[in-house]
Amino acid sequence: MTTTNGLPVNLSEKLRDSWRIVLVATPDTAGGLAGTLEDVRARSVSGHIEVLAVDHPAVRETLRAVTLPVHYALTDTPDNYSHWTDLLSCFAMSEEPVVFLLAGCRVPAHWDARLVAAAQRSGAAAVAPLCVRHPVLSVLFKRRRPPGLSVDEMDQWLNDYAAGAEFPVPFMLQSCLQGDYWAKAAAAARTMSNWWRGCAAAARTSSPPDGLYIDDFHTNCDTGLEFLPGPTGMPFWTARR
Repeated sequence: MTTTNGLPVNLSEKLRDSWRIVLVATPDTAGGLAGTLEDVRARSVSGHIEVLAVDHPAVRETLRAVTLPVHYALTDTPDNYSHWTDLLSCFAMSEEPVVFLLAGCRVPAHWDARLVAAAQRSGAAAVAPLCVRHPVLSVLFKRRRPPGLSVDEMDQWLNDYAAGAEFPVPFMLQSCLQGDYWAKAAAAARTMSNWWRGCAAAARTSSPPDGLYIDDFHTNCDTGLEFLPGPTGMPFWTARR
């Protein structure tokens, strides 16, 4: 039995004790940072929220009155092709799950707990929601236009009508959750190519929870597919839509 937005009634009794939420703030997302902070504070189950940011005047101004831990450790906006290695070069992962979220994203109720619950059920290396921008994980045919519905309306629509189906994808959405595997893998991988090969060899997969959706329309997320392996490449991420 579930409530609205797909959160099981007894989920709080089964979830692990804690996880962290890390907002990634860069100069090009500073305009959407305030809205993301508002959503995360009001709609997250976890209260362990921190910010990983580029030290830039626009970012500092938005975070000036924020009473959250802020780490100005990013030297520049992460490149799409090295996003995770850039982040993890200045962020210490632990065995506690970490939910990364790009500033500019809007999220529905209980979004973080639903990601954590999905990771616990599957034992996956990572889980990622459906979204607007990514050509594979988007729920829209016209990704360049605003969704037209609020994040809650889209999320509820998916929960009411979408039939989930898993499929492998060789990438990581830039807003997602990583589990304990990443604490070990990140230390060994210096490039994204090495990271992906290591995950493939370890047969680690990623699977989103049923119907979880975030609105990332106003982010500068990775929307290209040209870096993906060719037809003979081994896909090792799994997504659900």
